[in-house]
Amino acid sequence: MSKSNLVTSAKVVAYINGNMVGRVTAFRWSSDSPRKAAYGLDCNTPYELMPTTSRCSGSVSLLKITGDGGIESLGMAAHSSQMVREKYFSITIIDRVSDTLLFRADYCSVTNQSWDIAERSLVRGTVSFEGLYWNNDCQSSKT
Repeated sequence: MSKSNLVTSAKVVAYINGNMVGRVTAFRWSSDSPRKAAYGLDCNTPYELMPTTSRCSGSVSLLKITGDGGIESLGMAAHSSQMVREKYFSITIIDRVSDTLLFRADYCSVTNQSWDIAERSLVRGTVSFEGLYWNNDCQSSKT
């Protein structure tokens, strides 16, 4: 019987600022590389599609633990009284079995955080972020 090469979430570990975070329940990312049509003078048909900006964004879902300090203690965001001193953070997702990098983003900044407190449920949060540099298992350097 052959071994499956599919990556399952049970085999994935999340690191924030180099520290393993065991309460991450979901992770999503997307990379946009929009194109813009290049037109000439007096021409209704574009000559080519040219790349403009690249953007990486994502979200991390995690569980709240009593006294954990939220995302501020993870170094993802600054406390509201220290917003001007906020620093970037990094996030890394690794497949534990093959020790393969699945995703890494550096120079990330939180764009939004939201928390859900539902009846008879765990307290869950979602943190949205944007990153300046990112790479996956196909890229060996920053893009």
